[in-house]
Amino acid sequence: MALRDYEEGSPPRAVDEDGEVKRLSDDSADQTVSDIYLRNDFPPRGKMKAKRPGDTPIDRYHNALNAFGAAMLAAEETFGDLTSVIGDDGQPIVDVQGVEPRHTENWRKLIGRLDEEMVVWGGRSGRLMARRFRLPR
Repeated sequence: MALRDYEEGSPPRAVDEDGEVKRLSDDSADQTVSDIYLRNDFPPRGKMKAKRPGDTPIDRYHNALNAFGAAMLAAEETFGDLTSVIGDDGQPIVDVQGVEPRHTENWRKLIGRLDEEMVVWGGRSGRLMARRFRLPR
């Protein structure tokens, strides 16, 4: 599609997963590809697309992904905050004092469970992308 648009001297148009041209949300014109569109549609690794206003299952799915991604980033930031609290002796308090095992054991179980599920999700997505674009696995 982008090559045809280029040959015609038109801005490249965005397409969906099925290769159909995307339309603007108000359906007034085709969605063109710009750096703003690309930044919104393809955020950096670990960050999700902006919250969707609709209430379809796919909107709820993307909004839940967005919330989960934000929670992961918040957990990473909070972890960094915890490890950067320096005690009177100049050492990180968490390294000197530690954290009660009843907390760390539960957190590690949670992280392990999440990790296992995310491995499955990533595998499903990889197989789907290979089928969609006929990529070798």
